[in-house]
Amino acid sequence: MSGRRGVTLAELMVVIVILGVMAAVTGVAFARKAPVPVTDARVAAVARARTAAIAGGRDSTLRIETDSGPWLVTVRPDGRVVTVAPLGIDPLSGRRDDAR
Repeated sequence: MSGRRGVTLAELMVVIVILGVMAAVTGVAFARKAPVPVTDARVAAVARARTAAIAGGRDSTLRIETDSGPWLVTVRPDGRVVTVAPLGIDPLSGRRDDAR
């Protein structure tokens, strides 16, 4: 009997049950993850411009209206945000910078 090779039905069923549990846990984890809404229109506009600049391979400039007046924001193809406006946006990631 030591010359037999292969798997038994019980071993196969154990592997299938383990894979099923892993798939169920993963599905629940992905179903619970909701997208984070962007509440600031200025950050959303910069994010869109950043995506366009990266995808297009060229600078993207937009005008942002703030309480202190209009400001120009330029986004480089490498994703950097260049502006002197007090927008509270991280210049490297384009995300909201709460430290400002």
